[in-house]
Amino acid sequence: MYMMKKTLWIFLGLALCMPAHALDKRHTFEVAAETSVYKYQEPHLTHPMKLTGAKYGVSAVYTRNSLLSAQVNEQDRSFASLELRYLAGDVDYDGWKGDFLGNGETFSANNLHDYYMEASLKTG
Repeated sequence: MYMMKKTLWIFLGLALCMPAHALDKRHTFEVAAETSVYKYQEPHLTHPMKLTGAKYGVSAVYTRNSLLSAQVNEQDRSFASLELRYLAGDVDYDGWKGDFLGNGETFSANNLHDYYMEASLKTG
């Protein structure tokens, strides 16, 4: 529940940060809530492992159009875009606790906090 509250505050904070010149077609700003189901597994024959859980978060995209011109126009299709994404949630782990030589034992843990962050800059 704590993670949901934190994600909600992040989402609201980003929504309030919209540019003052939102009517200017050179600038666009998008904010979205995201949810996903996360599943990662390694089906190794002697030491299989699996990590599963739901993640919730927020993404934001800022795009600047017509980089080379003072006004938006059909001849200048240049752009730059900054994309940010943050997802977090609790995951369950079923697998192996030990070394790669086979020394160890099977191991399970529930409700492990896990997160995913991504940032990208695109231009064209």
